[in-house]
Amino acid sequence: MRVGVFTRVYAALGVLAYSLLPVFVSLSAIRARQIEAADVGLMLGEIAILQALLFAAMRRCGSAQLSFGQGVLATAASMKTGWMFLDPVVAPAAVCLLLLISACLVFTRNPAHLYHRVVYAFYDNRMEQ
Repeated sequence: MRVGVFTRVYAALGVLAYSLLPVFVSLSAIRARQIEAADVGLMLGEIAILQALLFAAMRRCGSAQLSFGQGVLATAASMKTGWMFLDPVVAPAAVCLLLLISACLVFTRNPAHLYHRVVYAFYDNRMEQ
């Protein structure tokens, strides 16, 4: 599967958004300077847990037919509309949602099959002009 440069950038932005999700959740406390050192440690722990879940999802959700990275790129490519103002928001958000779903799929019995179904659902409901 060949994807463009912008699709790869949007996928990378989605992975970055997934990785920094605990920071985004507590952004209002950070901006108000109401965060303490214990909260920062908790936030770093949450980031580490998300990274461990992502690593587990990469190992369990991929298969010979569709690797984990190909599924992420297919999701980013499916959510591109061709509109320069809409793509940088929709595609990374869809990739972030896919990563959250795949982190939950790690605990299921057949995560590769369910991951394929989720990627196909993103492809089936792709954004078209």
